[in-house]
Amino acid sequence: MLASMAFEHLCQPWRKCLVVKILGKSIGFLPMHEKMRSRWKLEGNFNLIVIKNRYFMVTFGMEVDRDKEVNGEPWMIFDHYLTILPWDPYFLTLESKVDKILA
Repeated sequence: MLASMAFEHLCQPWRKCLVVKILGKSIGFLPMHEKMRSRWKLEGNFNLIVIKNRYFMVTFGMEVDRDKEVNGEPWMIFDHYLTILPWDPYFLTLESKVDKILA
């Protein structure tokens, strides 16, 4: 029981994050950050964290911005679709496969 409470405590700051990846293209941190900043037009700020296998994690300063991106239009960056997934503590970048997108 104590281990599960500790796990939940460690996961709490990440619960509202999104995991994003551009399908079919590798892109670095700075170009990705700039494209997202210019396209999303958020009310608050966001932070981008590089994780393995061409995935990024996004945290938002305002929850309204996160909700807007989760429920918004399909995004394209450099003519490639941007996948957006809610963060999951069991997400494994090397085992994850995107098999469908909203277009």
